Amino acid sequence: MFPVRITARHTKITDEFKEYARQKMEKLDKYLDRIKHVEIILDHTRNQFEAEIIISVVRGKKLVGKSSDLNYFTALDITVDKMEKQLTKFKELLKKSKTKYLYLADIAGTPEPEDGRYAGLDQDDWY
Repeated sequence: MFPVRITARHTKITDEFKEYARQKMEKLDKYLDRIKHVEIILDHTRNQFEAEIIISVVRGKKLVGKSSDLNYFTALDITVDKMEKQLTKFKELLKKSKTKYLYLADIAGTPEPEDGRYAGLDQDDWY
């Protein structure tokens, strides 16, 4: 499990909300298992609660989601839904880049044809 830091601006957080937020963050582990840490920032402006989630993942990337609502539980739920989509897209991106590198490694490792089609040509001469 990754560490979760919860911060409040212009409001106070109850223990009930902290526990609720930690339970929501545990569910994010099924979307991507390479989460380093999560920061939740809760802010209160006028009559709106704003929830912002910053997730640090592999390769130094940070995924950020933000939403606002009249209730801070609902604001957190909306933001978690956004983060689930971002994590899914990031995981697909990781899979594509891994497949690309595996494909390039296969090409580099293939032997030259025996009929001599590329005889005398270096890789620098290819285009």
